Amino acid sequence: MNKKIKENHNCCCSGSFCGGEITEIKRSAKCPVCKKKGKSVDYETARGILKKSIKLDKNKNFLLCINPDCEVSYFTSDDAFYLKDCYVEFDFKKKDKKRYACYCNKLTYEEVAKVIKETGNTSWSFVVKKAKGKINPCNCLFKNPFGECCTLNSFKKAVLESKV
Repeated sequence: MNKKIKENHNCCCSGSFCGGEITEIKRSAKCPVCKKKGKSVDYETARGILKKSIKLDKNKNFLLCINPDCEVSYFTSDDAFYLKDCYVEFDFKKKDKKRYACYCNKLTYEEVAKVIKETGNTSWSFVVKKAKGKINPCNCLFKNPFGECCTLNSFKKAVLESKV
């Protein structure tokens, strides 16, 4: 991982999927329910978010349905999995529920806004430590529905929203 990218983005992760190296779309497919284009995710992401009782084929290409109005979470060429099949809430699909700025630390948008308002500091590590008292190990590949580093998507969004 490029150390400069990590320092500039104050990234939470150290995995190869993190630090701006966002997974490229491996193939484009449409959700079988809403017919909108899905976003490719690693098998590990789908496995980490979908309930363990659900059997998954490692050889399939998994896609995330990013349509906020659709009940599908992930899909393959053969299967569709629904929000009810997941351990994690997809906050971008349920606007009335908690929105996570960091899935690994269960840091909400509201907590981010509060810390920024009180301190003016937008550093991921500072905000998490101030809001939660400690920083949990990052595991974005398995806990973030997009399978990407939270600091580069949901945390960044929470910071931008708090400045409005």
